[in-house]
Amino acid sequence: MFRWVRKFNPFDLYTKSDKVPDLEAVLPYYHDLVANFFPSRIWW
Repeated sequence: MFRWVRKFNPFDLYTKSDKVPDLEAVLPYYHDLVANFFPSRIWW
C-alpha cells in the first residue's frame, strides 16, 4: 500500500504549502459551495 501512497504524493495539492490559507480570502468561496449543495435550512 505504501508504494501507491508514494506514487500519489507528488500530486497531493493540499499538503505542499507550509503557509496557512487566508481565511477571509477563501471564506466566500466555501460559503458559495455550501449554498449550492445544501438547503438553507437542514432538518436533523
